[in-house]
Amino acid sequence: MHIENYFVSQADRRYSLRDRGLLSAEYIVLHNTAGGSVKSSVDYLKSRGYGYHFIIDRDGAIYQTVPMNQKVFHAGSSNWRGRDSLNGFSIGVCFANRGWSATEESNYQWRQVGHHGGNTYHDKHYWEEYSDAQIQAGISLCSAIVSHYPIRDIVRHDDIAIGRKVDTGPALDISPFEALIPDRSRELIYEHIVDVRDGDVLNIRRWPGETVVGTLSPQEVVYVRSFTYKYVFSSHRQRKVPVKDEWCSIAKDGFTHLGYVHSGYLDELDSDDSNPVA
Repeated sequence: MHIENYFVSQADRRYSLRDRGLLSAEYIVLHNTAGGSVKSSVDYLKSRGYGYHFIIDRDGAIYQTVPMNQKVFHAGSSNWRGRDSLNGFSIGVCFANRGWSATEESNYQWRQVGHHGGNTYHDKHYWEEYSDAQIQAGISLCSAIVSHYPIRDIVRHDDIAIGRKVDTGPALDISPFEALIPDRSRELIYEHIVDVRDGDVLNIRRWPGETVVGTLSPQEVVYVRSFTYKYVFSSHRQRKVPVKDEWCSIAKDGFTHLGYVHSGYLDELDSDDSNPVA
């Protein structure tokens, strides 16, 4: 794919969405529309002031709605490796996909599978499969973006807004997208050390407050991927709003999600101590 003046030449530009100022992209965030047709999703996005840079239809057609040097509201309340609000430094790539359903549907190929984030609420839900044409188009698009811009990594919306969003869900395999990044070592950052008393352990849970799936020993070092969100009533807004919680997704190798721990038992390592790759 060819990129010129912040647009992909092969992308259909019939739809446009609102931009929110200049963007210098460091990440790609993958989403799904949770809807039917691309047009119906665009109409909804326009009504809410949201958007994605790209929407990929089920037949593999790519629609670009905003140039890649402009921000759009696609990530919302989000955090990743110690940084907040990924709208400010990421490109949003969205797949036309209904996401989850409580019942099996006949219109699409759905499957019953647990959510990769671990929330048992979604364990028995059905998820629409992404088509082969979509996946191949998404990989080609992301490959072109990675070749053109200094992209550090490719993540899912449910990696950066845990407890708030569930897209792209378990039907999307992230590994082919991660493989597009030539060197992910720059993401070996935001290390923490386990701060519990000698003889104690820190429980790793499948989901905050749920089943224990492992333990960490005192002074073990882990990477914090992102913090979860909870909803709290705001008297100012007169509604519940998402706020960052004290639970976080951790990894031992820097990348692979192991589970959730309470951050009250973690101490952040200074860069001089952890020697992250800059």
